[in-house]
Amino acid sequence: MKTPERQKPVVRQVDQPHDLAAERTPRCAPTCRRFPGKALAATIACALAFAACSSGSKLLSSRELTTKIIPAPINFSVDSATTASGQMSPQLFTQYDGYEPAQKAGFVAGFTQAYSDPGTEEGLLVTVIEFHTPAEAAAYYQATSHRVLNAAKPTYQPMAKLTGATEAYGTRTYDGNYVHGASDSTGRFYFLLVYEDPNTAEYPTEFSLWADAQWELLQPGAALPSGYTSATTG
Repeated sequence: MKTPERQKPVVRQVDQPHDLAAERTPRCAPTCRRFPGKALAATIACALAFAACSSGSKLLSSRELTTKIIPAPINFSVDSATTASGQMSPQLFTQYDGYEPAQKAGFVAGFTQAYSDPGTEEGLLVTVIEFHTPAEAAAYYQATSHRVLNAAKPTYQPMAKLTGATEAYGTRTYDGNYVHGASDSTGRFYFLLVYEDPNTAEYPTEFSLWADAQWELLQPGAALPSGYTSATTG
């Protein structure tokens, strides 16, 4: 039976309660954005550890970008069954959104990680792209923020809980899934989160927390716990 097309975005209240009462530890980045009085530790399978401030001037490789991608959320795990995960080549970047060629755009490296919940068939795709300069990352975000998930005929809105980010609400199924996205840039990095569900147009209330966690992980000095990587590099 054909899946009915989504008519209106709905926020799903999750069955499993989460403790969001703990205050966040102040970060070293002076422009850090937060949800007042909320913490991410309960909604992310592995808590993020933040190192001492650094300049963040070192350009990363695709493999090193895996340490800049959020871990799998609760009930999700690395999806080894999909080919969506992997390094982004300059050639793939040029095709990715029909933007400028990689060299002209200032592309350095990119990586996409796919997570899934086998019990519900939900999926989460996290893409991080690094550019040579913050201006190039911001230019890419501004040029593509209203083209995210274009095949799903989305509507776009500023993300209420992550200032500067853009949320994409798909209005039709894409590749058999209802989709919901969020994109932003910070420093030299651009990121995109895409939530997929073949069964319902609803999306988790934690989605904005995942996006905020990804933003924070891209701040200077931020790092995953020692020895931990969120992605498989193959």
